[in-house]
Amino acid sequence: MLFWRLTPREVETVLAGVNSRVLREHELAAWTAWHTAALGRLKKMPRLAELMPKRERKPSGPAKAPDWETKFAAFSAWAASFKKG
Repeated sequence: MLFWRLTPREVETVLAGVNSRVLREHELAAWTAWHTAALGRLKKMPRLAELMPKRERKPSGPAKAPDWETKFAAFSAWAASFKKG
């Protein structure tokens, strides 16, 4: 059983995560129930776009990964910081 292999701190972290998930699920259920009842009272249904949250568009396409020279320079700088200390 996983519980007996965890430290008290890890158990606390797991329980905090479970609590957060349960609260999020409850809020979603309440939001859905409220909007279902509210939309049921309308004479004219609003457009779906009006109900959806506004989101910023992300640039399309994958982000370009840095080349090996850039990675090597960053690693060299990181490694040099240990030699100076």
